Amino acid sequence: MLIFITFISIITPLILRSSTSLIVSLIAASGIYLSDFKMRIKVRIEPYIVLLVYAAAAILIIFGSVSFLAPIIKGLFGKDLTFSNRTAAWAMVLLLISKRPVFGWGDMSNADAASMLGSKAFVNSHNQWLETLWQGGIVFFIITLFLILAAVSNLRKCIKIDFANTLIFIMAAYFIEMIFEVGLGNIVAWCPLLLCYHACNIEKSNENI
Repeated sequence: MLIFITFISIITPLILRSSTSLIVSLIAASGIYLSDFKMRIKVRIEPYIVLLVYAAAAILIIFGSVSFLAPIIKGLFGKDLTFSNRTAAWAMVLLLISKRPVFGWGDMSNADAASMLGSKAFVNSHNQWLETLWQGGIVFFIITLFLILAAVSNLRKCIKIDFANTLIFIMAAYFIEMIFEVGLGNIVAWCPLLLCYHACNIEKSNENI
């Protein structure tokens, strides 16, 4: 069943030509299968380092400092450095954030978002972190960050390296998608964080079976 689900998860973005979904699926699948190899890797991945590298990469991408990624983006995926014109939406959202940085603009409909961003194609900011700052400001961003750090803190307590590493891969895959899409409005997107938060309890439950 796992092989079948992974196969569908990879084939679907290939058919739809969705580069972001393909990358996310490959990273998540890699984490799942690496923990299943007979020659298991016994190197523990430090989640805080992953978050720091991710944060640095996300900032560089949002502010357009991605020329070093040009060979991959253009050559491998055939995309331009505007990420299908997402950079235009990001620039507009950054301007809006600067006007109401503390509490944001509040929850808004797709129509309202498109109106503020000046395009029917932009029903949101196409970036989860900008979306959080845009609608909830610094206050909501800090709350979201606190929830993520709480989940990561619990994950670091796991004893089984392969289990912890798998969850880190899955979490990283979702976070990469959130650079280009808004995901936390969907309950499913919170599942990886919930798994990380309850990782120790899951680990202990399996030992008792």
